[in-house]
Amino acid sequence: MTTPDQPNTSARTIDRRKVVGGLAWSVPTVAIATAAPAMAASPIRDPGLQGWVTVSGTCSRGTADITIDGRGSLPDRGLWVYNTGPEGSVRDASITFYFPSTLGTLSWSSATASQWTTPVVDNSQPVAGHIGYTTRYNGTFVYSSAQDLHYATSLPHFTATSTTPGFCPRRISAYARRTVTATVRSDGQYNTETVSFLRGPVYLG
Repeated sequence: MTTPDQPNTSARTIDRRKVVGGLAWSVPTVAIATAAPAMAASPIRDPGLQGWVTVSGTCSRGTADITIDGRGSLPDRGLWVYNTGPEGSVRDASITFYFPSTLGTLSWSSATASQWTTPVVDNSQPVAGHIGYTTRYNGTFVYSSAQDLHYATSLPHFTATSTTPGFCPRRISAYARRTVTATVRSDGQYNTETVSFLRGPVYLG
């Protein structure tokens, strides 16, 4: 599923299925899987951390494997900041993913080598009924003159396992808050600002 960006705010057997939800952070409105809450797409490109991260879950025999996967290439995948200009810069990027507290505290591991830190519990900006897990980017952003954006050269990919009973039949909500500090071009000048906003809920199940 996809949800257009707004600032500030199959089965093999009966006991096995895969559910996928997308936390989409750019303006496309194409929907896959189930539909997300409707929001009008905007042609305005805000200086927030944009891109696409997929959240998926595969459950079998009382355990659930949950995956966060942001891998891919521009212009369809990846993470970036629009309208930065060649003299702009991007730093302090982070994403906090929120999953229901009924899953218990999840222990994440890196599925592939990247420069995103392994998510750790972070409830400094809480979402009711959920536990937050923050990953921070220690890599670089590279400027693309063709698209006027800075993009991350490394992308997040993590997995966790929950043994909480009843995951499979339960409809699970997920949120993501992304934060970035960017120096961007505006009206011929460069200004530095920190942008943070929340997306969700999207649903697994």
